[in-house]
Amino acid sequence: GTWYSNLTKQSVSTAWYGSSYQVGLRTPANRVEVVTGAESSNHFDFAYDGSTLYLAYYDGDAGYLTLVRNTDPINSPSSWSAGVQLDAGAGLYPTIELDPNGGIHIAYYDGSRSNLKYVYLDSFTDTPEPVVVDDLFTNGQYTSMAIREFGVNDYRPIITNYSLSYAGTKYSLRLAYPMNAVSGHEDGANVATGEYTGDWEMIPVLADMAPGQNNTFTFVEGAGDDPVVGYSGAYVE
Repeated sequence: GTWYSNLTKQSVSTAWYGSSYQVGLRTPANRVEVVTGAESSNHFDFAYDGSTLYLAYYDGDAGYLTLVRNTDPINSPSSWSAGVQLDAGAGLYPTIELDPNGGIHIAYYDGSRSNLKYVYLDSFTDTPEPVVVDDLFTNGQYTSMAIREFGVNDYRPIITNYSLSYAGTKYSLRLAYPMNAVSGHEDGANVATGEYTGDWEMIPVLADMAPGQNNTFTFVEGAGDDPVVGYSGAYVE
C-alpha cells in the first residue's frame, strides 16, 4: 500500500557545545495507510497547496491512474477521500503539480502504448479527459513537471520525460508543453500514426552526457522564465 505520515524534526542537545542541532526527521508510529493493495505504492507523487494534499498513484491492482486528497493532512492525516479514477490501463511514473488557479496537472506513462499522457483537472471533482502528448516510439518514463505562466492566469505544464528508444544517447530526454491554454488542450500525437498534431511542442534536451534511466527534475522560477532540467548522467547535471 501507499503510506502517509507527518514528519517532525528531531533534535539533540550536546553539553560540549551547549547548543542544539537538528539531526533528522522522526517518523511517528501512527502513520496511516492511504491506499491498500500490494501494487499501489510503486508509482506515486503528491502535491500540497497549503491546505489540501493531493496524491496521484497508479493502482496496479485495478489498473488505473488514481487521485485522492486530504483536506486537512496536518490535523487529520487519516481522512482521505475515495479514489477518483483518471485513466484506465495507464499511470506509471506519475508527476503532479498544482497551479495558482487551483488546477491539477498530472503527467504519466501509458505502458500499454509506451507513450506520454497528461490530464488536467479544474478541481478535484472535474471530469478527467486524458490526452496523448507524445506517441513517437517509446517515451513517457521518469517524468517531472513544472508549471509556467505563459500569460496572465495562463498556466501550462512543462513536462520532462525519458525516451527509452533513445536510451544511451544524449537525446533521450524530451521536453513538452501545450501550445494553447490547458482549458482547450488537445492530443499532441495521433495514436493511429504516431505523428505530431502541432498542439504540443516537443523539444529534445541536449545533454552533456547521456542521461541515465532515472528520475528527472524540472523547475521554472517565475512567469515567462525558461525551464531548468536536472537529470543523472555521468554526474547530476
